[in-house]
Amino acid sequence: MSRNALFNLVKDKINKAKISGAIDFSELTHSKGTKYYKFELPLDKEITIGEYTLSHHHVSIFEKPYGWIDSISQYHYTAYFKNQLGTEYRLHVYFDSEDNFVNRPLFSRVTSENEYIPVDCEENEEVFKLLADRSTRDLVKYLRGEQQLVVEDLKKQFEVLESQLTGISESMRGKEEHLEILDRQIDIQKSLLLYSNFTPGIRKALKHLLSYKKALMAEIEWSSISELTLIPIEDKQEAEVEPVITRSVSAKREKPSSSKKPSFFAEASSSKSHTVQKKPAKKEEDLSVLINKFKLQVEQIKAIKLEDEQLIKQVVNLYAEFKNIDWKYEFGDYSASIEDIKNLKALRTKIEGIGVNLLQRLLAKGQYQLAEEIAPFFPLLSSNMVLYALQFNQAQLMALLLKYQTASIHFKDFAIKTVEYASIVDYCFKNSTPETNMLDILDLLVKNGESLMGIDKETGLPFAAILLMQPNHPLRPVLEKNFSLTINNIKFYKQLNQMLNVLPSDFPFDAKTKDEIQELIKENQRKIELLKQGITYDLVNYNQQLDVTQYFHGTAGEEFVKRLNTDPDVMYNKKEIEKEFDLLLPKLPRIERISTVKAIKMDLDKLRESLNAIEDFDVMPFFEDIKREVIKRQLLTLEMISLKSQLIEVQKEVPKVVFGRKLSKGQRRIAQEQEAIIARMSEIAAVLDSPYDFYDDSFYEDLIDSLSKMRESLKHIANSLGYSGNSLENENEEATEKMISGLMQTFFASGAGKPKEGEEDSNTDQCVLQ
Repeated sequence: MSRNALFNLVKDKINKAKISGAIDFSELTHSKGTKYYKFELPLDKEITIGEYTLSHHHVSIFEKPYGWIDSISQYHYTAYFKNQLGTEYRLHVYFDSEDNFVNRPLFSRVTSENEYIPVDCEENEEVFKLLADRSTRDLVKYLRGEQQLVVEDLKKQFEVLESQLTGISESMRGKEEHLEILDRQIDIQKSLLLYSNFTPGIRKALKHLLSYKKALMAEIEWSSISELTLIPIEDKQEAEVEPVITRSVSAKREKPSSSKKPSFFAEASSSKSHTVQKKPAKKEEDLSVLINKFKLQVEQIKAIKLEDEQLIKQVVNLYAEFKNIDWKYEFGDYSASIEDIKNLKALRTKIEGIGVNLLQRLLAKGQYQLAEEIAPFFPLLSSNMVLYALQFNQAQLMALLLKYQTASIHFKDFAIKTVEYASIVDYCFKNSTPETNMLDILDLLVKNGESLMGIDKETGLPFAAILLMQPNHPLRPVLEKNFSLTINNIKFYKQLNQMLNVLPSDFPFDAKTKDEIQELIKENQRKIELLKQGITYDLVNYNQQLDVTQYFHGTAGEEFVKRLNTDPDVMYNKKEIEKEFDLLLPKLPRIERISTVKAIKMDLDKLRESLNAIEDFDVMPFFEDIKREVIKRQLLTLEMISLKSQLIEVQKEVPKVVFGRKLSKGQRRIAQEQEAIIARMSEIAAVLDSPYDFYDDSFYEDLIDSLSKMRESLKHIANSLGYSGNSLENENEEATEKMISGLMQTFFASGAGKPKEGEEDSNTDQCVLQ
């Protein structure tokens, strides 16, 4: 199934009859083999942009991406134009899952050989974006409405199942009912992954459910096996003919407590063992102890009334330490009981609640410098903080929300006090007066890349035109504050003129306004000529052929690395590594210092290269999977530093070997400890030096789960052939394992699982270039 939620929605949920008759769509197959939906858009009137006249246009929603730009967009708009000489041109405008523009429009000349030669369209960029937005608006609005209905229905189904869990007993039958509901919840989360745009939270919830299911299955398996030991062999004579070896449970192995459950999957994955293998209890006990430690810390924070300034460090450190334990649990360093899993989830909710409340207090009091010290909680803030910043004209707050990605400059279609606004720029213009000026917030938006070419619905004019036509407008200084982007920029005037040339056909301007528009166009052209005479930078040669592939080359790795360098969790661990290394450094011999620095350095260049090397963008990893791998390596690096410090101390005690004399018990212990530390350091070094592995293991967990169920079915078949209870004879057990192993090999031979190198065609930015 496609990772593109919109493609999945159209494929599974959209009825062609429900879409306006003016829009027809069909499923097609691209020349490279992938499927896509093509929505033909109506053309009610002639549209001319500069020298280009629109001939036809459509929207495409692809199943699989062909390049980096496709992997971060959800659909794209395609328009074909012809100039007066009959030469054909093609326009592509890409949109993301929130219907924002992914990049600048891509314009190409179509040759007689049906090749696409990139042409710079800088002068027409804004009007091309306006055309794409208006042409796709009705269709996208309908699809988003249907998408919202599907997602909300799935969420309601999940909530109903969640409510059913409250009355289930702890009996064996109750646990089986719980497992059935859990399976249905997992299926719902998988469906949400298909149709929702906001997958990180869903993926995390799904992992939690899968972990919970593992622990629950382990309990059920344990209970079943415990009951087997009490089943007598009724027919002794038959037993002599067909001997049955029941799975004995050692007298020393009592039923584990809620914090010490055996792993069902340990048995399911082993063909040699015929008893349920317990994982080392130490790991499970460690997790339980850590959970209790975090509980105590949370209660202490709640009980002790500290000033916010004193509370910040405690909360930030607690959250970071908790998340690292949570990561280690996810990496398999700890196994967990059902109770542990519940406690982990409850603890996360409590800690995040404390952090968010603290952050909101700091922001409300205008203590923005202190608020930055609690940056990891910014992503948890509600989008209502954007409305708060606008309503109370808090530019510094808006700056923080943009910096920590709580808000986007493209935040749009919202309401404050029942008044609807198309964008933040729209809000600034509607709410600026000499007394209450939104200049600082608008200035912040422009400096962060927001355009002033958007259309004011009331006047029908671009916001930039309003400022130029009204010299005394309270927001006019934003042009002077950003003169290099606006009034001292040829591109600004050219783009505005193109917008003004196409607007009269779209909006019922009166005669006076039409005259003012023409005057502004002339004035803009005069300024263009003046700027050309005193220009200090090279102008773009519009006849020059541009290499669009070069324009996008490498952006996958660069964009992901950029996000990692601002991610609070990654940055926290980076600081911890630096802090721990600073403590280690004085202990190291000078000769080892350089090699140790190289060994623990987080090499994001290697990560960037790995991502840029991916040619099949359909298997481009999600950001959270990349982050997961980076944090895994950071935690291993912290362990490596700790081990190195331990090794230095141990080596101080390593005995000198005297020829012919045996080592004492204490000396042997120290030597063994040294050997164990060096072995573990070698293991970590091998992992840190290995290629990055971004693939999520949840697929394999599901596979093991399915094979385990298959195993149970095979046991039932064996029972029907005359075996006693649920036990199998050793050789039959081994035969079962061989069957499962064979099925697994057959499954992977069919091409499922992680993609193999060269498995599919090597794809580049074909959607861009063809």
